[in-house]
Amino acid sequence: MRLPMVLLTCGLTLLACSKQDPPRPDPGARGTPPPPLDKTTQPGACQGGGGEVKDPVSAPFFPRKLGVFCVNPEGETQAYGEKAPAPIDGICKMFDGGCELYRTHQVKRTVSLDYVDGEGKGSTVNAILSQFATSDHAYAMFTHRVLGGEDPLRPDMPKKTEVGAPGAMGTGSLYAVKGPYLLELSYVNSEESGDEKKLKASAERHLPVVARGILEKLPGTVTPPAAVAQLPSENLLPLGVAYTLGKTLGVEGTDHSAQGFYRDGERRYRALVLLKDDPEQAKDVLKSFGKLKGAQEEKNLGEAAVRVMLQEQNDDPKAEWIVARKGRLVVGVGDDNFALKGGDAAKVSLSKDEKIKRLKTILEASK
Repeated sequence: MRLPMVLLTCGLTLLACSKQDPPRPDPGARGTPPPPLDKTTQPGACQGGGGEVKDPVSAPFFPRKLGVFCVNPEGETQAYGEKAPAPIDGICKMFDGGCELYRTHQVKRTVSLDYVDGEGKGSTVNAILSQFATSDHAYAMFTHRVLGGEDPLRPDMPKKTEVGAPGAMGTGSLYAVKGPYLLELSYVNSEESGDEKKLKASAERHLPVVARGILEKLPGTVTPPAAVAQLPSENLLPLGVAYTLGKTLGVEGTDHSAQGFYRDGERRYRALVLLKDDPEQAKDVLKSFGKLKGAQEEKNLGEAAVRVMLQEQNDDPKAEWIVARKGRLVVGVGDDNFALKGGDAAKVSLSKDEKIKRLKTILEASK
């Protein structure tokens, strides 16, 4: 059962996997920052300008002072992976069982350190910066951390936050992605740990400041993967994008795909985009859909198209998808499982004709 997102008091569940991904860790597998040290949380702890980042590779990315926070003068810098004193396997100590998902997304390097409150108000921000093989891998990990296989409309889901890069914020946590880097911040205050409302307000005030300061120093672009850019923006839910490196919707050959979650009044739907290297690869993707049981060819739609009924999980209702190809682009529009589970399909879903209409719009707008 997913718990409210209050870090340290009730855990955080934002890791999720498809059927083919590693098992989802239990709530709290994210790890927790160390408790504030009495000495460094006293007023004046940052008078010396903050501590040193004891990792020459990542030191340029972590300003010693950010707002009222500074690098913990008595803290440690933990670095794992390429050009680090410890191998990448060491991240398993940080993520308590959730490290396999990072490996799946080809993490190359991870650094962790703490910022402390120089005003002596008991606050600590734990910063974890991970570098992945490519920007696509980092973006995929970001969407895993944000959506976690859950309904984007859940009231306890992270909310979009402006930090100069794609960012999401929960109670006591913030995630952002820039180029091949994923930044994860967690906030704890020894004086507010029993007051969720107060902790949430403090985190929302402080975490974006720390995030912006670090993100400004990171190289790389904030441009999402090309397939994500092809998703229509109209009716797209905030943070309603999942970028998947492995199979999507349980279908073989659908790797590196972008899936958007949409709402139009009471009706909800999804869009799927795969952008392959050439038309032949795109043909193979459409063939994978066409081989599914009950698949039917659709005429006059793109260069080729099929209608399929998909069931992602054994207990999921069957969802109708229309999938078409144009050049090296494969696009699908289908029902949203979360809506099907909670309502009358006729009221909460698009008709077949409406799916085709939206699909044609995506194809016509494609570059």
